[in-house]
Amino acid sequence: MGIEEVHPHEHPARVGGQPLAGGGHHRVATALGGRAEIEYKRGYPSTINSEREALFAAKVGERVFGRENVFTDAEPTMGGEDFSYMLQARPGAYVFLGQGGGPTGCFLHNSGYDFNDEVIPLGAGYLAALVEESLPLK
Repeated sequence: MGIEEVHPHEHPARVGGQPLAGGGHHRVATALGGRAEIEYKRGYPSTINSEREALFAAKVGERVFGRENVFTDAEPTMGGEDFSYMLQARPGAYVFLGQGGGPTGCFLHNSGYDFNDEVIPLGAGYLAALVEESLPLK
């Protein structure tokens, strides 16, 4: 038995129906002397930033970190985020604050991961800059 997860990186309005609803899996399994059954469950929706807020977050990031340190063309990831529900309700932007692989070279969700504490002031400064830029003092 095999298990396959499907994570469409498209907004649900652009994904028409269930991606595996074609019957091809039954034909392949039968040809190989087996049988196949698919149970499709929708999980977290895709996390899709609203354009205006993503541009705003990038502009502030460029001011705080320098243009050369802000990447706006990240590849989609397979992770599901609770924030995707927030983005369905309100415009916003989910951003990554890079912190390198830490001293062990391991990234998040790895048993050798060690958070790089040196990025805490950078992250706090970025969040403060977002607030300052969006709610300027008069």
